[in-house]
Amino acid sequence: SVQARIYLNPPSKTMFKALFLLSSILAAAMAAPSGDYSGSKTVLGETINAKIAITSDSLMDLSISGVIDLACTDEAYTISGAEIDLDNIDVDGDCAHDALKENSVTLEKTVYDADADTITVSVKYSVLSIDLVLTKGSANFVVALPADLTTTPSGAYSGSKTVLGQTINTMVSVNSDTSMDLTITGVISLACTDEAYHLDGKDVVVDNINQAGDCAHDALEENSVTLKGVTYDDSKDEITVSVKYSVMSIDLVLSKASARPALPT
Repeated sequence: SVQARIYLNPPSKTMFKALFLLSSILAAAMAAPSGDYSGSKTVLGETINAKIAITSDSLMDLSISGVIDLACTDEAYTISGAEIDLDNIDVDGDCAHDALKENSVTLEKTVYDADADTITVSVKYSVLSIDLVLTKGSANFVVALPADLTTTPSGAYSGSKTVLGQTINTMVSVNSDTSMDLTITGVISLACTDEAYHLDGKDVVVDNINQAGDCAHDALEENSVTLKGVTYDDSKDEITVSVKYSVMSIDLVLSKASARPALPT
């Protein structure tokens, strides 16, 4: 009888390399961000904090604070290679889109490094390109939502902050539950009495800030300053006045004053 014998050559080094490369590509493709990531960076003396919480394979919570203010939940995303694309970043009405536009910020890209398990958020703010590297965090990330106030602001509040070598002094005197006096001195000059306001949760809304002829509106416009918001922290009895001056976003924290500050004459 005739017997047929089949001889198999052992795998070559080239085949081993190909198999290793294929397994590496598959492993990288299967790697995806999960859980919570956070990081911070100081630019021109101002600290920017960023947080991302991956809530599913298609949704994330995103927060940036400091000179940039953004807090968005359930942002839809997809992963293409190493890049994380926010699906609605170019859509009006999307939280991230609107917040970045309001802060004059452009999201350049978001990249996931599977080997380091880090996320890098790259933004352009004014003429600055900023890379925020977020590392894996152990604590759960929660986007803070406004809570009902237990107390309301009353009396006088004052505070100061030095930015790029210039000191800004701010004073707020609450006259009633609808009227306050507001003063800012330094690189910004403003002195207004009887400014109408109302409370909306923790937000102190200056009613006529968008109306020409209103003292605060005209003074801010003259100083090329935008009032981003005024908030009240009832737990600390503090008022924070947030303004945008040139390319800088500045938070002025005012604590309770022992005496009502006098307006400059």
